[in-house]
Amino acid sequence: KFNELGYCSNVPLNFIHKNGKELSFRLSGLMHESSHGKQSMAVLEDQTEVNTLRNSLDKAGSLLESSSEIARIGFWQVDLKSMEVTWSKMTKMIHEVPEEYVPNVETAIEFYKEGESREKITYVFGHCIESGEPYDVECEITTVKGITKWIRTIGIPEKNSEGKVV
Repeated sequence: KFNELGYCSNVPLNFIHKNGKELSFRLSGLMHESSHGKQSMAVLEDQTEVNTLRNSLDKAGSLLESSSEIARIGFWQVDLKSMEVTWSKMTKMIHEVPEEYVPNVETAIEFYKEGESREKITYVFGHCIESGEPYDVECEITTVKGITKWIRTIGIPEKNSEGKVV
């Protein structure tokens, strides 16, 4: 599987061991002509454990999504460096927005009912970022379709090795 330039990169190779275990590898290599004839150099990287972990992670993600749907629990995350907001499928369903909807911090807060609920979430979210203390509050939101809902929102900060909220 060498190309016309004499190399291959990340070629998947899968085998089944005599004990029945599936083994996965990635092959990268280089072939060239020298005064000694054709020579090749290759790197074979065992991907078996990576694939096993990836499959376990996929299963766990599916289980989490199923549990989320049954319990109607949404998940969200804010990357404070980029200020990128990520909502789970259920969070989008609760807010009655399309699956492709991408919120930002400002638009996410605007869903909270004007007045006490918006003031509360603004305060606890800011306090969580500054102090590193988690929050657990109940507030009203207004969905895209104009329906008012009571929700419980929990914020648990992620911290780096120095204890700073990230």
